[in-house]
Amino acid sequence: MYSRCSLFALLVLLFIYIHSSFGQTVTTGAWTQLLATTAGPIPPIQYAANLVSRGTGIYLFGAQWDLPTPGTYPWVNSLWSLDLSYLQVPGTPETSWVELRNNADFTALTGPQPQRWFATSLLVRGDEFWIVTGLTTSTTWPRSFTIYDIATDTLTFRAQAAAPIPLQSQSISFTAIDTSNYIYFGGCGNPAAPDFPNYNQMWLYDENANDWSDLNVKDRIVGPNGTVGNSSVAGIELLGRCGHIAHLVNGIDPNTNLTKRYIYIWGGHSSMGVTEQLWKYDVDLNQIEPITPDRRPQGRSYTASEVVGNIIFIFAGNPDAREFARDMWALDTTRDKWVQIDLTGQTIPLARAHTSMTYVQPLNALVLYGGLAHLPNGNNFYLDDTWIFGIGCPNTCSNHGQCLSFTVCDCDLCWGGTDCSTRINNDPSCVTNVVIGSTSEDTGSVGALVGSLIGAIVGALLLCCCLACLFATLAILLFRRWKKKKAAAGA
Repeated sequence: MYSRCSLFALLVLLFIYIHSSFGQTVTTGAWTQLLATTAGPIPPIQYAANLVSRGTGIYLFGAQWDLPTPGTYPWVNSLWSLDLSYLQVPGTPETSWVELRNNADFTALTGPQPQRWFATSLLVRGDEFWIVTGLTTSTTWPRSFTIYDIATDTLTFRAQAAAPIPLQSQSISFTAIDTSNYIYFGGCGNPAAPDFPNYNQMWLYDENANDWSDLNVKDRIVGPNGTVGNSSVAGIELLGRCGHIAHLVNGIDPNTNLTKRYIYIWGGHSSMGVTEQLWKYDVDLNQIEPITPDRRPQGRSYTASEVVGNIIFIFAGNPDAREFARDMWALDTTRDKWVQIDLTGQTIPLARAHTSMTYVQPLNALVLYGGLAHLPNGNNFYLDDTWIFGIGCPNTCSNHGQCLSFTVCDCDLCWGGTDCSTRINNDPSCVTNVVIGSTSEDTGSVGALVGSLIGAIVGALLLCCCLACLFATLAILLFRRWKKKKAAAGA
């Protein structure tokens, strides 16, 4: 009886050990494809989708899916979610995408059924998902909002405000600057129009008043000598654009040492093609200035981007009409410097554009979904894959460097490599230092290291228990066989 119990316990421990060893994990400083893309239903939202996060959940709204008939555009109103909490516990089975709402559900909810949209913007405001209308299937593009409350499962429609309102446009940026005010910038006009206009319009939207105010930012450009005026005064033009990125970052005014609100605007498609212009908009002074870092990524449109603290991450995008990008950069707004993230030797997502990325704070990770890619023959195809990138410096810079921009090691003297683990100078006078990262930078790396150590210790203990049970069971069986032989010999 005892041997049977021991064998049963052994099997249980082996199951737990194997289960914990093969669970999905988040790797710091590297992309990992999530298994959830093949574990169940996959959202049919693969092009120009909007991805946001709320806790450990990510949410995906609307956009264009694969075209069943040439010349048709089946834009959808569909909202999906994916719970990533399983990544917090090693060995927990992965979850699947869940469709929260489709076109039929939207019809049954409170308020009118929205038109099918393309090139929308999506924001999370507590329990509310704010959907900013983009290009629609009708001939008009209303500057309106549809708000889905996930707590009450209701949909409300906020109609277009009275004039003045922004010009009709798609692929705009819509950035929250506080709890009730937003900045609307850029956009492309009707693609059927002969000149396909690109706008440099910037508007302030007041949620409480349902009111728009034109900020006339094209006349508020800061020139090299500090003068503020239009492009003729400043000596540089704020190009109209669409498919750009825009993120709010809190910074410090070097003159007053007070906290300031800035919106960084980069890239996009303009009348001159894709642009690498980087602009810094001062929300409080209503003025904008160009930033020209020495090193910067190639200009592109429809790139995936997200802000984490003072760092803006970008991945992939469309530098031209022939080839998409798959590089990754971080803009450190404390220094206004671009840093390229080294992905050499890694398995990384395919080159793509019209993709979306969001930050999942409890996991300290970026999540990427879908997009548009190119086949070797030049045709397009749509992606429905999900990837995750753990933020933090590799191996915490091996205690031989400083973690910059969340992901890049600035190695101490005598040390090199992406994780500062390679000794490059054997001079005894070389002195190594402990990592001096900021709290936010170190948290991700240390958390990942602690999680890895805990997983390794638990795995080792379980393995030791399994081996101990195995040896004990074998010893008992051998002892019983010896006793039987001895009893038989005595008889």
